[in-house]
Amino acid sequence: MRPTVESSDSKVVKLCLIGDDNVFGSEIKTSKGQQVEFLKTGSSEISVKLAGEVFLETIKVEQLPFSTGVPAADVIGVFGFPTSKKRFYVSWPNLEVIDNIIYNPGAGQSGIGGEHWRFEKHPGLVVSIINDKVGKIGSCSKP
Repeated sequence: MRPTVESSDSKVVKLCLIGDDNVFGSEIKTSKGQQVEFLKTGSSEISVKLAGEVFLETIKVEQLPFSTGVPAADVIGVFGFPTSKKRFYVSWPNLEVIDNIIYNPGAGQSGIGGEHWRFEKHPGLVVSIINDKVGKIGSCSKP
């Protein structure tokens, strides 16, 4: 099963979900680790069934002008300097979720360290900077 938003457009674009109060991460994990892909920007209603209850949430989907792997300087060029930065480090065998972004270093890996950048103009956006590049992009309602 691969959850997507239906559209007449056949091109699938991976997008970050950004909201004000109720925010979902750009990757919604299932038992098989799938992610949600949206076909276009705009509003979308997401339904989640959990423990016999169904939760509905309307979210705003926006396409960012950059993706993972680009230099951190490109993010600054688009949004300006971050309003806040949070440093992190996760070592094996730990699995940590920081600002709704999952870090799970592999065996033998020295660890994963970097910063989470937040921006006042995009309060739900979290950009993970690892080795001066965008490592992951997510969203979180808590600063």
